[in-house]
Amino acid sequence: MAKHIPFVYRKLDSQLANKIFGDSEVIRMPLQAGKMVRRSLPKRSKVWVDAGVDRYHWPDVANGKGMETGGDKLGQPSFQEKPETEIVDRFVAGVLDKCCELDADWVSVPQLPVVGNPSRNKVNRALASATAKWKAKAKFKGALILPVIVTHQDQANLKGQRDKHKALARQCFERSGADGYWVVDSSLADWIGSRTFEQRRFKALVSFHEELREGLSSGFSIGGPYWALNLILWARGLVEYPAVGVGARYQYLLPGGTAMSPKRRVALSSLRRPAIVSPGLEKWLRGLPRTPELKELRALLKDKHALRLDEAARAQVARFYKAWFDHLASVKPSGRALALFQDFSSAYVLGKSLDDLPSAEKTARRPERLAEQLMFFCMPSS
Repeated sequence: MAKHIPFVYRKLDSQLANKIFGDSEVIRMPLQAGKMVRRSLPKRSKVWVDAGVDRYHWPDVANGKGMETGGDKLGQPSFQEKPETEIVDRFVAGVLDKCCELDADWVSVPQLPVVGNPSRNKVNRALASATAKWKAKAKFKGALILPVIVTHQDQANLKGQRDKHKALARQCFERSGADGYWVVDSSLADWIGSRTFEQRRFKALVSFHEELREGLSSGFSIGGPYWALNLILWARGLVEYPAVGVGARYQYLLPGGTAMSPKRRVALSSLRRPAIVSPGLEKWLRGLPRTPELKELRALLKDKHALRLDEAARAQVARFYKAWFDHLASVKPSGRALALFQDFSSAYVLGKSLDDLPSAEKTARRPERLAEQLMFFCMPSS
């Protein structure tokens, strides 16, 4: 079974997961997706159910729109400062029992996303302790996964904040009796080409994973979803499982927030990057020289469905991503980081020879931009 963990949110995701990621060892779904999505997941895969407690990060949920007993208290700053054990225990048992109703093999330890101050530390420790009580009472035999969610880049960029986040993660990991932990920076869209990525953010997030791996050495780790940083972490042996999107959602968005409608994207496979579908992209593709090394890119012009329909575009991206992962997985673990570096190096050289992509790509307009940023993080620094 493959080590990638697709993040499935709705029926279309599960359909693509069946067609393309059906060999996944584990698939993650939110509790709110319900029984219909659960029934449609690949039969051979374990299922990780997340109760979506991080949605209480948002004020509208915290002010009483939460659906779980005790949820109206959970998001209140006064309750976070002095959490009541009985309410926390009842809340945790309620949401985790519902996860088990979906035949969960793994469940997430309920946690609120950490912010830039310690205001949520007490309630997160209480939630972790309540999880351990629930596991013993429910006799749950599956795996517990501790979410470690970064909500602002400074939580990873600044060593002091990173240390505090790491210390809390260790406390909650030990209190809950978790088997593994999942780390994601919900503020990071690693395909947009921002200069701060290579200057600071990628290095800081890799360092956070290195430090967590040292502090939580008894547990397995999951990283992402991102477009490529998850694959870098996996290739370098810093996570056992890369979390992946299913043709879309290559950034983790906290549930309950306001999400913009995603732009239709296709994968430019030989450049190892996505691109926004537009008449400008088609014009760019038609203008490519008719050379053997560009044959794969020019073939996109024949895929009219991917260039016109959202579902077809998602399937095209998912097929590329699966093939990319399988290529890396075929390499011995000790050679994967180098193989990924070579992938990006080839994409960089090819992209340098091409004209700019359409202006909609903004800071990632140069075809080689993503490869240029990512290639040097594939290998451990000396």
